[in-house]
Amino acid sequence: MKQLSPTSIVLAFVSLLAVERNTFSQEATDLARRSPLEKLDVLQDRHPRSFFFRLSENTYEPYQGWDANLSRLMGLCGKTYPAEIVNIPDNCVEFFTRFKERHPNQLVLFHANGRARDLRFRPDLFHAGHWLYFNGCKTKTSIPAEAGVLDIHVDDASLFRINMGYEREDNDDIGLCALTADGKPDWTVSEQVKLISVDRVNNVIRVERAQYGTNPIAFEAGEGYLAAHVVDGAWGSENNILWMYNFSTECPSYGDEGNCGKARAKELGDLFSEGGELGIFDGLEFDLFENAALSRPTMKNWKHGRWPDANADGKPDACVFGGVNTYAHGVYDFFVELREQMGDNKLIMTDGQMMILSRVFGVVNGMESEGWPVGKDYRVEDYSGGMNRYQYFRETSAAPAFNYLNFRWWPIGGDAGKERDYSKTPPFSIQRLVMACNVAMDVAIGQSDLPGGTPIFTDVLGYHSNKRYKTRRLYPIWDELVMGVAQRPGWLGRSGGELVKLAEETDPLMVVEDVGGFESLAKSIESDGDIRVDSKGLVVKGKPGSGEVRFRINDIPVNGPDLVILLAMSGDHSSLLAPGQPRVAKVVIPKHAGGKSDYETWCGTHDFKSSFYFSEMNDSIDAVSLQVQVEGEQSIRVSKLAVHAHPDVFYRKFENGLILANPSPRPFTFDLSSIAPNASLKRIQGSDDQDRQTNNGLPVGSIIQLPAKDGLFLVGETSAH
Repeated sequence: MKQLSPTSIVLAFVSLLAVERNTFSQEATDLARRSPLEKLDVLQDRHPRSFFFRLSENTYEPYQGWDANLSRLMGLCGKTYPAEIVNIPDNCVEFFTRFKERHPNQLVLFHANGRARDLRFRPDLFHAGHWLYFNGCKTKTSIPAEAGVLDIHVDDASLFRINMGYEREDNDDIGLCALTADGKPDWTVSEQVKLISVDRVNNVIRVERAQYGTNPIAFEAGEGYLAAHVVDGAWGSENNILWMYNFSTECPSYGDEGNCGKARAKELGDLFSEGGELGIFDGLEFDLFENAALSRPTMKNWKHGRWPDANADGKPDACVFGGVNTYAHGVYDFFVELREQMGDNKLIMTDGQMMILSRVFGVVNGMESEGWPVGKDYRVEDYSGGMNRYQYFRETSAAPAFNYLNFRWWPIGGDAGKERDYSKTPPFSIQRLVMACNVAMDVAIGQSDLPGGTPIFTDVLGYHSNKRYKTRRLYPIWDELVMGVAQRPGWLGRSGGELVKLAEETDPLMVVEDVGGFESLAKSIESDGDIRVDSKGLVVKGKPGSGEVRFRINDIPVNGPDLVILLAMSGDHSSLLAPGQPRVAKVVIPKHAGGKSDYETWCGTHDFKSSFYFSEMNDSIDAVSLQVQVEGEQSIRVSKLAVHAHPDVFYRKFENGLILANPSPRPFTFDLSSIAPNASLKRIQGSDDQDRQTNNGLPVGSIIQLPAKDGLFLVGETSAH
């Protein structure tokens, strides 16, 4: 055999490349040219997208075993610092960094508390005046510069609390500072103290001095000022209460640090900078970031004369000045500053499962839904609200858009300070419905609670117990995410078009989308504001001083128990909101007619189509009224109204399979010969510890009946090989 020279080998190789170059996958070529974010597996058109959510924090085993466990999906998300949860292992940053180095196309996302932190973690990064305090009072006795326990006589001891916080096991953390010449708090001269007890009769509080790394300061009688911190948590009795950041635009600025929002943005920008501790990470998700300082978990600590003092003048203001929620404006400014710090090649995410959360559309890349539609909705009653929220983020997020589900359930019961039952989870049918809705909306699934009812925060991470999940075996993965026993992430492959809602394929009972139709519709509308019709639709403006737009559309036709209403709407921006922030809209049908309490959606400056499904309409009626309420009295415009009498079931096709979903309380029969006429479909072959009765691996016929509140993932026969 003739031996080739090195030159001949090179020439032959070059010729081979020339011949084969056109056979290279265009998808692979495009991928090579993309930014690091766009190369992530979770951002490819390959479904289901999935990753491990906070199971990654269980780094109490050797790295190799941890990596083998967590690399089986498309990435991970977790906390890396004890800024909220005290038992975050010290090696989380190291493990996450090594993971990203070994798996560059897998997601690594930092999970952060958005509104508060435990001051035991890096307390020197913020000025004492960056925290949000309640209104406080003056001291009445002199205070020596001595550490230890001290009784302090104050003007009003009722402003301080013991047995407070989410678990009602904590006492106030209190700031002690000097007063300026005009009697306002001066946080440049301050220390932090811990409340021990309160004597409201004699206006005396007992405190532990010089806490959180501060030094004791002497004050003459009447020259000291005490104010309790506005706090969040504590999340579990083993954790600490968290101090809330003062994101209000009225927060004072201090030297080069600026206000709290700028200081927080710089802290995170430094972490994610090239060479920073988290520089290799793909971005971060903000948990618990609300649009107002009136945080739900801490509302019970606010009443009885104390409210947040945003501008540090010693007076309660709840961060509202002239009717403007300055906390919301400050949150928006913080996200804009953070985007400047981190650039466009990092993901910035925020919770979005409730309308009270931050509204930073256009700045963030998408939302996390903590549970779906929300964590305690075990019957998926807010199905339409959940779908509308995802769709709004899909249309308004910064590129690359990315939404994901924190797939877990909040405990049944569990009011603050009471025993919560973490053992109960919804049936497999509800779990499948939730996964079907999310995957069909291009939402990634972050696996938290394990199949079989193992809650992440108790049995896995031990945050509400002292036991951790034994990781000597691999975490079980939901069958729908990996095609059951085949264990194939992304097995559905590329999408075959958008999801198809069968209700919208039927003839509508009513449709209004032109001038003539809106002129007729206007005659059936009741409102205390102004109503008019223009070339783009129906315009309604709120009554001056009402703070809202409210109107009722009468004579909406009904035919049977199922009613789907499509409402396309936009609105002028409210001057009370930050730039880009949409308004909350509520839609209500009277309960006696079969409506629920309300559905919520977003009303922004662009035309947005919301869908509302009412599944238990009263059979004895043939028409109903629809109440619409939008925050802010600025004009809103309805560009389309359509009504269908059909269950809001849907399907979505993929390269290697099909998803079906039935959110109705009744079974529904799908005609697969019409939906996928040339496909040979079968059920997933399920795992032993999951629902093998449904996922039995058997072929399905042309007709399939899906039970109430259920979803189904079907495999194309070719994808099984």
